[in-house]
Amino acid sequence: MGTQVHALGEFGIASSAGALAATTALALAAAAPLLIAPQGEASGTARRPHRPLIPVAPAVLAVGLAIGGTALTRAAGEPVQERVLAAVDAETGQTRWESDGVTEWGRSLDGTEGTSVVEGPQIEVEPAGEGSTSTRIRLTSARPGAEYRLELAEGEFSGVTVDGEPLADDDSSGSQALRALRIVGVPAGHEVVIEAEVPAGASMQVIEAVYSPALADGWVAPGAGVSLVRPRMEISRTVTL
Repeated sequence: MGTQVHALGEFGIASSAGALAATTALALAAAAPLLIAPQGEASGTARRPHRPLIPVAPAVLAVGLAIGGTALTRAAGEPVQERVLAAVDAETGQTRWESDGVTEWGRSLDGTEGTSVVEGPQIEVEPAGEGSTSTRIRLTSARPGAEYRLELAEGEFSGVTVDGEPLADDDSSGSQALRALRIVGVPAGHEVVIEAEVPAGASMQVIEAVYSPALADGWVAPGAGVSLVRPRMEISRTVTL
């Protein structure tokens, strides 16, 4: 109850805890008549002095719990946010950790290295077909929810299609050129097929982002006082087009 009242004060009735607190308060107010002893006709029998305290006791207890809970909630420390990234080379497994280093845990992890045994993205590069000057790039991941980022060392992608759908272009000219492509939300085992005009012989880095850093070597779980903000493992592989 104290936590709910605190949330009501912090975020208002829009919060779920605040709404629960308000509902509880209304329920207590509606039940108040039940806590008051009914007033009958006057009689010659005097009331015992302690009887009026009986219906008041639950209200006093509720108020005490609310105040105590609010005090404990305000005294509780907020977790410290940390961003962590494990950069993994798909060919060698070499891993390097990066973090904000705000907490002692983050500082101890930042800059550490290891060798991870993780399957990198599967990549195939081939001509798009007879009569076409485009290059077809096939990508497959063993993990669900992968995010791909394709970056050219030089030159640009143009005339891009992803799984047969042309990439949206702001000017609708179909001549959009990009140094990098980003594809989000790929099911495990799904083959993403990209066709694009690319410079022949250009070097392309393919990075697969996974939000499970525990898969990388050197991972140490943080304590209760650390809140991770979108922890990532990025597995990179370089191919020649």
